[in-house]
Amino acid sequence: MQTSVLLALIAMIAGTSAYPHGAMNNASNPMDALSSFCTTGNFRPNHADFLPQASSAPYTIKVFSPSGNIYRTGQPVTITIRSRGTQTFKGFFIQGDATEASFAGDLSCQGYGHQVNFCARSGITHTEPSPKTMVQCRWNPPDFQIGNVQFTATVVKNFSTFWTGVKSEVNLSPDSASMTYEQKSAQLRDQLMGQFRQSAAGHPGIVNNLSSWFGGQNNNDNNNSNRRRQNNAFALSRHTGLGGGGGGGGGGGGKEEEEEEEEEEEEEEEEEEEEEEEEEDKNKSK
Repeated sequence: MQTSVLLALIAMIAGTSAYPHGAMNNASNPMDALSSFCTTGNFRPNHADFLPQASSAPYTIKVFSPSGNIYRTGQPVTITIRSRGTQTFKGFFIQGDATEASFAGDLSCQGYGHQVNFCARSGITHTEPSPKTMVQCRWNPPDFQIGNVQFTATVVKNFSTFWTGVKSEVNLSPDSASMTYEQKSAQLRDQLMGQFRQSAAGHPGIVNNLSSWFGGQNNNDNNNSNRRRQNNAFALSRHTGLGGGGGGGGGGGGKEEEEEEEEEEEEEEEEEEEEEEEEEDKNKSK
């Protein structure tokens, strides 16, 4: 009797004290590239040896757009996590998914959650663990198409009972009149190039090399075409601050690529300076 009471007390304490402010960021709860979340996109909370429930979730994700099943810039989309019956839940993690390379727009759950990042993906998790039957979030779509959009959540009833991969009942399609993902990516790429040209004025070699790296030459070459798409996604992820999450491949490694780009720029500048010094030495010797 005493043992069963003790176990029940431990479970109750764990259920209320484990991650009371939601899923932890990578710095506190690191996940490697082989974790189930990174490979499937379904966030599984680190709750001891407990795994997600195999049964259907007693919760739904309702999506409402003013334009029906279409998302448009300037028209906020309401996302509601709701119990099917009287069951409550204590925690959640919700993220947007898109068929383009990067999910974009502003996802928030004012009063219910805050933003966290896992495996180069952004999502919203709960801020406090009180039992609730409903959470309402809002997504402000970007001013360009990101393909079809779906919302996926992990819903936590208690420490040992939770469901992953709870999907929105409605998928949203882009407004055909808005700018395409490729057009927006190219626009941002050109803006980045323009900014770089200004900062690299006086070093034409660097600018020419970067133009080639961005696929500005030989447009019919497959390698350059693939490189352009990768750089488009990179430029877009820098603009949105949201990486990955799309069926078209992850857009997340922004920091690493930025560091590599900066190193390449520094090397190019050093080479330019050495060439200028050599040229000056030659002129002096003459």
